[in-house]
Amino acid sequence: MKIKVLFALLCSIVMMWNIPVLAYDMTEEELYEYRRPRYTPEKDVAIRDGEITFYIQRNYYMMNYSVVPELSIRLKESEKGLLQEGDIIYFETSKDGDKYFTNSDLRIETRGFFVEEVLSEREQNHFAIRILRTDEEENGFIRINFDAKLKGVSNEDVENLPVFSLYLNTDSTKSNNLFAKEYKQNILLSNNFLKVLNEEMSLKLIKETRQRELVVQFPDMIFFVDNKNMKWNEDTKQLKQAVYINEKGTAMICFDDFIDIARQLQNIGVKVWQENDIYYIMAGENDITINMKNGDINIQEKVLKNILEQKDGAYYISLREFANLFGMGERIYWHRWDKTIHIK
Repeated sequence: MKIKVLFALLCSIVMMWNIPVLAYDMTEEELYEYRRPRYTPEKDVAIRDGEITFYIQRNYYMMNYSVVPELSIRLKESEKGLLQEGDIIYFETSKDGDKYFTNSDLRIETRGFFVEEVLSEREQNHFAIRILRTDEEENGFIRINFDAKLKGVSNEDVENLPVFSLYLNTDSTKSNNLFAKEYKQNILLSNNFLKVLNEEMSLKLIKETRQRELVVQFPDMIFFVDNKNMKWNEDTKQLKQAVYINEKGTAMICFDDFIDIARQLQNIGVKVWQENDIYYIMAGENDITINMKNGDINIQEKVLKNILEQKDGAYYISLREFANLFGMGERIYWHRWDKTIHIK
């Protein structure tokens, strides 16, 4: 009896090991996009009878993913000469207990003057820049880019993750502080400058982004009943088997054609692979497992029973389910007058 139990346990372990883990390795394009900062609304700060407009670009820190987030601060003066020789702008990011982030070397671009980092102010969550005015005939512009380095947060942390804000520091004890004379409190520039995401939140962001991209790039498709031809945007392609209407009035497409179409969508992020009688598909936000033995489909851990049906020795899947698996269920419709099914 014990031998049977042990054998069953070993078999279950082997079966678990044989189930592939759906990988979420990012492409180079995705790494580039997630590294790029995102705009937040601009912020005007009054100074010397003029204004400095700050354009803050926020980002996410995705734990357990090899993305080093870039952050960006852009600013421009409303009038020529508003920023003066020797002015220092002090920046400060928030801390959450012992959690904070530091920056790498600042990458600074300017127009209308030179700018240098005040290295003595680079400490934990502080940094500063000094204005070296050279041209008062042109409105000054500054862009500061840097990489965020997270401190005090481990990959095991999953709850109460920090969201860091960005401020202008107005401490009057700091040398040549541009904003110290007119402001007594720090000035908030962005309340979500860097948001830390745990692995689950990061995965959700990746899936949602991939789904949006899939929907945007998904080709227009037209299927013809009792016909092997289909329209793919402006092109005509031929299916292995004709689409047909079953006894329930459902339009069915051959499963082999479904897999062929999925493979042709790999250039827009769809992934397809097969192990024995099981197909695995990653499409946008959906992780799909299709078991050819019992006709079941597992999508996002939800099991759909007996989805496949047989006709003349071939397996078929409904075009409605086809669309749902790609997140296109709301974009499929039937033209009764010419017996065509459209996904667009």
